[in-house]
Amino acid sequence: MSYSFVIVSKNDSPIFEYVLNGDASESGHLNQFIIHAALDCVDEAQASTTQWFLRCVDRFNDKSIFAYITAGLTRFMLLAEPTSSTSIKSEDAIRSFFLDINECYLRHVMNPFYVEGQAISSDSFREKVANVARKYLL
Repeated sequence: MSYSFVIVSKNDSPIFEYVLNGDASESGHLNQFIIHAALDCVDEAQASTTQWFLRCVDRFNDKSIFAYITAGLTRFMLLAEPTSSTSIKSEDAIRSFFLDINECYLRHVMNPFYVEGQAISSDSFREKVANVARKYLL
């Protein structure tokens, strides 16, 4: 199973990217394109529900895109690509992943030195995302 996780600001610019169990260079640009294209689906799903976890908002071939909206309208997007021997984790596991990431994200943006919409380049934040991903997605 390969996952690409992206945090997209409310201005539609990516501020954080993380690839789990995949080659970032192999299909990285394609995955970025798929996630960016799914932003319209996220906006449509957001308009029709009051839930923060939007479940699977789009599919492309065998890839599924899951989304979560924060209170500040930042979008968390997860592209899941099953391999021949594995399947996509349950929606409960993905929802739990998003909830833990939301907590890490909130702690990061509450830093008085963080500027809204700025790219997140913190190694500790990347490590927290990796730990949460290993906990729920592997």
